[in-house]
Amino acid sequence: MEWDFGDPLSGATNTSVSTTPLHIYSQQGIYKVRLVYYRTGGCFADTVYKQVYAGPFKLYLGPDTTVCAGDTLLLHAKFPNAINLWSDGTSDTLMKVTQPGKYWVRATLNSCWASDTIEVTFQSRPSFSLGKDTTICVNSGITLSPQPAFSNMSYSWNNGSATPQIVVNQQGVYWLTITDQIGCKGKDTVAVSFKSLPQFNLGKDTSLCEKNSLQLNANVTGATNYLWSTGATTPTINASQTNIYWADVSKDQCVFRDSIFVLFKPIPVVKLGNDTTLCEDENILLDGGNTGSNYQWQDNSSSQTFLVSKQGLYWAKVATNGCFAADTININYKLKPSFTLGRDTGICESMTIVLQPVIQNPQGVNYVWSNGFTTPSISITQTGTYGLTATNFCGSKYDDIVISKGICKIYVPSAFTPNNDGLNDIFRARFGENVTNFKLQVYDRWGGIVFETNDIQKGWDGAIKGAKQSNGLYVWMIKYNTVTEPKEQLMKGTVILIR
Repeated sequence: MEWDFGDPLSGATNTSVSTTPLHIYSQQGIYKVRLVYYRTGGCFADTVYKQVYAGPFKLYLGPDTTVCAGDTLLLHAKFPNAINLWSDGTSDTLMKVTQPGKYWVRATLNSCWASDTIEVTFQSRPSFSLGKDTTICVNSGITLSPQPAFSNMSYSWNNGSATPQIVVNQQGVYWLTITDQIGCKGKDTVAVSFKSLPQFNLGKDTSLCEKNSLQLNANVTGATNYLWSTGATTPTINASQTNIYWADVSKDQCVFRDSIFVLFKPIPVVKLGNDTTLCEDENILLDGGNTGSNYQWQDNSSSQTFLVSKQGLYWAKVATNGCFAADTININYKLKPSFTLGRDTGICESMTIVLQPVIQNPQGVNYVWSNGFTTPSISITQTGTYGLTATNFCGSKYDDIVISKGICKIYVPSAFTPNNDGLNDIFRARFGENVTNFKLQVYDRWGGIVFETNDIQKGWDGAIKGAKQSNGLYVWMIKYNTVTEPKEQLMKGTVILIR
């Protein structure tokens, strides 16, 4: 036979051919011993291997320890070929520990034995919850944190964060591992999903002119609530003042906000003045104001001012920063009083001349005659010089006329009223101061003479021998001579008698 003690450090003593060899190992440890057995005659028969332990015969299961709940602790009796007896009655080299308690093992090897005891406690793992799977609104965030919270422990999120809580703004599955001071770990997982937001657009920032309004529309199908910066709760509002307007729209518990800045630009103030009346030769300068603006007048001129020198309707349209305003003014022109009393003339006895000037614009005219009258006309029965001053707010005009004694022709009225009222009671010829011979005859409708006289101052009173004649038409005839016309003149006509 031939021995190999598996201890090369021992040198030549590592092998032996003795049937009862003795080997002293160079150091403590477990060695594999080989025995090669030969039959008589040197033929190979068999090889045997065996592990041996060299050193003190002592067991050590390790220090008392704490194991995390749910884990398994393996206790190992390390002596080869030893007979083991564990506290639970088993004899394996290994013992699985899943419950807290004291555990021991006794190992027997030949006449040697050794034992050891270990106390095992189980530490509960950190127990917490990240909450139920949840759904949040797009573009919003949710804070994930364990409940309850732990101190003096380490945190490990699947996104790499090591903080006690994280803010999530993307959908996905999130988990957290919490490790206590002895290395026990607890874990929970939560799924975060996203809901779409109610979408609307109030439009780009914009500007309008004052006195206009802009309808802002935040309508979303299925929305449950609207709230505007103005406090309104309707889908639409009208903006009429410069401001930042926003709307919050709620749908499926998600809120979306959009905003818009609306600028209302001032409208230029255009005031050409009240309608007015100017005097001839006057003018007025109309001003559109709002220096630096664009102007358009009624004649398409484009300056800021416009000089008016004649009557008419005038307007100006002014544009400032794209906002328009306009005003109109009606301008009348008034002339000074313009008139004439006519050429100098003559007047006959018992004759009345009415002086009545014709004035184109008689409104607002005051009259002062040389005889003190203030009426628009006067009646003249005597010779003289008569003057008139006509005045309005534009000025005054004076004219006069000379009335002298004239050479008057015979005048015969067309009707008379013999009712004894003192007015036109006698039918007779008038004037004719230069008549030398005179004869008046009045005929009824049958041709009979009802009156005749050779005195130009006398006339018919409408009666025959005291009998009043009826109303009607009577024929008259006058024959006369004048100083300047010796040849006899004849006049004929009709007169109406009216009672």
